[in-house]
Amino acid sequence: MPRPEVVKRALDQIRKGGANYKHFFSQLSSPAWIEPLSQEGLFKEPPTLVRQGDWTSYPSWPESEYLARMAPLAAETVLGVLEKLPYTDNLQVHADLFRAASEMPAELASKLVPKMVKWVEAVSWYGVLGVDDAGALLGHLARGGEVERALELARALLAVFPGEDAKEQGDVLVRTAPEVQGRFDIWAYERLLSEHFPSVARGAGIAALALLCELLEEAVRLSLAEEERTPPRDHSHIWRPAIEDHDQNLGHSIKDALVVAVRDSAEQLADDKASSVGEVVVMLEARAWWVFRRIALHLLRLHAQEARELVAARLTNRTLFDEVGVQHEYALLAASCFGDLTREDQATILRWIEEGPDADRFREAQKSRTAQEPTDEPVMRYANAWRRDKLAVIHEALPDEWQRRYEQLVAEVGRPPAHPEFPAYMEMFAGPTSPVEAAELSAMSVEEVVRYLREWEGSRGPLGPSPQGLGRVLRGVVAAQPERYAAEAQRFERLQPTYVRQLLEGLRSACKGGRAFEWGPVLRLCTWVLEQPETDEAEEGVGREADPGWGWSRQAVASLVKAGLGQGASEVPFELRDLVWGAVHALSSDRDPSPEHDARPGQDYRDPYTAAINSTRGEAMHAVVEYGLWCRRHLREGRTGSDEGAATLREMPEVEEILTRRLDPEIEPSAAVRAVYGRLLPWLYLLSGEWLEANLPRIFPGANEWRHLREAAWGAYVIFNRPYHDVFPVMRGEYTAAIERLGEETLYRWGTTDPERRLAEHVMWLYWQGRVELDDSLVVDLFGRGNTQVRAAALSFVGRSLEGRERPVPADVGQRLCRLYEWRLQVVRQGQPDDDVREELRPFGWWFASGQLQEEWALPRLETTLELTGGVVDRESRVVERLASMAGEYPREVVRCLRRMIPAAQEPWRLYAWREDVRVALHAALASEDHEARDEAELLRDEWLVRRPEDHSELRDGGRRT
Repeated sequence: MPRPEVVKRALDQIRKGGANYKHFFSQLSSPAWIEPLSQEGLFKEPPTLVRQGDWTSYPSWPESEYLARMAPLAAETVLGVLEKLPYTDNLQVHADLFRAASEMPAELASKLVPKMVKWVEAVSWYGVLGVDDAGALLGHLARGGEVERALELARALLAVFPGEDAKEQGDVLVRTAPEVQGRFDIWAYERLLSEHFPSVARGAGIAALALLCELLEEAVRLSLAEEERTPPRDHSHIWRPAIEDHDQNLGHSIKDALVVAVRDSAEQLADDKASSVGEVVVMLEARAWWVFRRIALHLLRLHAQEARELVAARLTNRTLFDEVGVQHEYALLAASCFGDLTREDQATILRWIEEGPDADRFREAQKSRTAQEPTDEPVMRYANAWRRDKLAVIHEALPDEWQRRYEQLVAEVGRPPAHPEFPAYMEMFAGPTSPVEAAELSAMSVEEVVRYLREWEGSRGPLGPSPQGLGRVLRGVVAAQPERYAAEAQRFERLQPTYVRQLLEGLRSACKGGRAFEWGPVLRLCTWVLEQPETDEAEEGVGREADPGWGWSRQAVASLVKAGLGQGASEVPFELRDLVWGAVHALSSDRDPSPEHDARPGQDYRDPYTAAINSTRGEAMHAVVEYGLWCRRHLREGRTGSDEGAATLREMPEVEEILTRRLDPEIEPSAAVRAVYGRLLPWLYLLSGEWLEANLPRIFPGANEWRHLREAAWGAYVIFNRPYHDVFPVMRGEYTAAIERLGEETLYRWGTTDPERRLAEHVMWLYWQGRVELDDSLVVDLFGRGNTQVRAAALSFVGRSLEGRERPVPADVGQRLCRLYEWRLQVVRQGQPDDDVREELRPFGWWFASGQLQEEWALPRLETTLELTGGVVDRESRVVERLASMAGEYPREVVRCLRRMIPAAQEPWRLYAWREDVRVALHAALASEDHEARDEAELLRDEWLVRRPEDHSELRDGGRRT
């Protein structure tokens, strides 16, 4: 320690000027000076920040810099001084304090944490100052075993607040833009989390993850407007599209940084086995916002092999399946693990896909945009696109029949987006490029655009700008400004087919979006297009990246006209009827599909209706029917009295002529076109039931030489329609003929839902609705002629329909269905082969699981069914769950059913999944007053424990009563 006179002389010198002062402390290398300088009061008045106008500075304090250097040499002495140090708003001193503490042994540094927390909490903004010093201290505390102190300091350093765009008014937070901020700027905040917090996470384990989750919860809450702060919707799929690192993620923010930290901390816990995957997932899912469910799904994907049951449970969670807020992570998990699911779980997901999206919501959205009720066509197309995208995620693991269903949907509505796992995907276009951007084209007049299109010459290089690239930009501009381009559409005459087609497709997009525009010039352009020669050869000098002739433009005309005939703001005015029909009539004799491109028997990849909607003539025949419906609506407007009523084909002779003419196989040999008649048959009935009834023999010809036309029409009808009440009497004979053909080899493959299965569903629907009775030949012959798969499909359809209902079925319907199943049980008992019995009756699991049928009827029938099927039914997990709920009232019957099901469950996972429900049922039966039920329950318990001895402790309390 220096002598008092030396200390006095040094203090006299440094007090003379700033240079001496700073030089003195910078040169001190011995901790011996700490005590005498402290006694002289040199560590009592740290400088405050300095404000000069809009500038703020934080002057260095040589004393604190000296203390930080001495901390490794005299930790306790430095600690004593720092503990007495008064608060300062000078952030340079804060940084020195962090650095000094990080140089001490952790147990001494921890004593400074309460002071540091107070200092930190008094500061609203550090910027980047002190981030590495504070971060180093966090790691130092955690590595030194002072985990709780590390977490305490981290909580203060990483706290989040309303951003500058928000302010408090009383107790209410008023927001102008949703964002949050921390005490550090985003770069420093991210660095604190990514570079320094992992040390804390390794030391603190699950507690560190809990802290990060709390911070993220608060960040999400503060980023939402007051009225939106109701979990779980957090819009995280917008501000953080992917939990994993991905170029779709929008950029740096406090929320982004916390998502990454929570994700990394969770992964670290699972990777290091510090906590089980299940424990981490449960902790994440305990949080309210969707972002935590997304992180949990992400973690399960990375550790799927260790958490198979958790994966299966999340993938078969209907809420997660439907929720757009978790779509990306759910889709990635499904893509990775769908193939590993049980067939039952796969079937659950595939059933949800087949059921389709919420069509009512889509209808309401369309109606709110257009003020018109949408037609069935856009709703069906939307639903099929939704199904396609759901299947695209898991298509590599789909069973064969679903692969075909997926291919059918792709053919019908086009290829899925490149990234169906995202609700929306932003990407840079890769492919044909344009010489101008959309903004440049939008700024031009239509006349200038046409001149540019006519004069511009494409690049000769394969990667240069091309007509297709320029056309793509044009299509987007037209869709955004349809009114301007529609009014001057005829200016596009004599341009390359590529540009004309893209104009028409842009107008079609606008039309389907409910945008009104002037149709006259557009239809006159369409007329001009249809006058051009049909050729597949591109114009000379155009190059490969252009349309090969006018064929594609003709199909664009068909699609545009069909879209314009629907109801809504963009509907074609009826006074343009002649122009519309001129286009439809010309297209109805288009040469596409040619015999080479038609749906031919034996082609596995394309059924007739898929071929139709991808051909010009097929689209034209759709347009013929749409034209008829359009005329029907307008012709009956204003009718009153005896004239009131819908217009018929007699008032549209042009439609009747085309529809009748195209039924001549010599004129129209295409199976694709014939499929359009089947698909639109209910609308043909609407136009004229009399015409339809007269022409049914031509739509479904009986001659063997036209078998391919009959199958095309019948398949499209039965697959894509339901049996409408008004249409059924007309079609009854065709149903009878189709049942007589059951078992014949079909010419076409129709994806996952083949015509025979759909026929069974139609008949069951008719029976459900009371249109046919149990003794009707349709019902009797369907089950008599149909093979086991057809019979099973019929009963499965009823069961799935029961389970899918939100409201109870009416009593008379329930009685009808019970009579149907009683009949099938009676027939089965008369001697079907065991395998056939099992397959036909298995669907009763759906009936029972639905809870729609009276328990006193359903439970004995389940027991009988299990006896006949060897203990096997569909929907078995739901059946077991329902049995458990009935055990209190029907203990003996429930236990008997379980005793039949358990030996049939060969896979261990099934028993594991049932264990809780079995335990509930056992305890209810063992506590029953029914001696027979208790005896059965003890036998069940013994049988169960043979297979799962690990459950002994859970079941031992259900002792026998005396």
